[in-house]
Amino acid sequence: MSAVKQLQQAFAGGDFHSVALRHAERLDAANVKWTALDNELRERDKQLIAANTENERLRAELDSTMRLLDAEQRHSESMRNKVSAAEAELATARNDALVSARGNGKQILFYEREFYVLSNFSAFKLNWHGIVFDTAEHAYHWTRFPVNSPEQHIIRESASAHDAFRFAQENKRQQVSNWDAVKVGVMRNILRAKSEQHEYVRRKLLETGERELIEDSWRDDFWGWGPSRDGNNMLGKLWTEIRTALKREGDGNG
Repeated sequence: MSAVKQLQQAFAGGDFHSVALRHAERLDAANVKWTALDNELRERDKQLIAANTENERLRAELDSTMRLLDAEQRHSESMRNKVSAAEAELATARNDALVSARGNGKQILFYEREFYVLSNFSAFKLNWHGIVFDTAEHAYHWTRFPVNSPEQHIIRESASAHDAFRFAQENKRQQVSNWDAVKVGVMRNILRAKSEQHEYVRRKLLETGERELIEDSWRDDFWGWGPSRDGNNMLGKLWTEIRTALKREGDGNG
């Protein structure tokens, strides 16, 4: 029954007050439900706003992270390009030096090339002070230390010339006190012994003719010509002395 008919009946029956009261109660109940629904909607609006705010924050944080990653990637790419350019420049410089040296026919670079036989690291055994060493490098560093010292024993037993070199450098404080004054003479005698004990070494040395002998070491500017190619090249000079002596001996025998 509609509210209008209920009111009409209430007027006809004289029960208007009761009907009005019931409608008022229903209206109050409806208002309570509406208020609850309105509060629920307001709460959902707050949650939605909070969610949108958090979403915006996360999006901004993601954008910032992506920008940082992009900048880092560009920086890494730039560094890789610089390293590649530096390596290419170094390779070009070394190649130009090799081409120049081989092209003019005036130099022999023997660190790791055709005449590697002249390097102390080449595998030619050497009888030195009655002891047979695997390489001239072993013999040289063995002589750096006092006779019968633990250092001499370790160097003599070193598995490679590189190991002997590394151990001697790490323990140079224990070497004989006058080493710097005598080391060139020691090296001269070792190279002479090497050429005397190996016919192949003598032959390769004489094959160099009159060309300048250079230890093409990129790090040692005393025994080699070093990174700037203006070092002492003492090893090359000693081999040149020995070559001259061998030629003189050959001329005398002839």
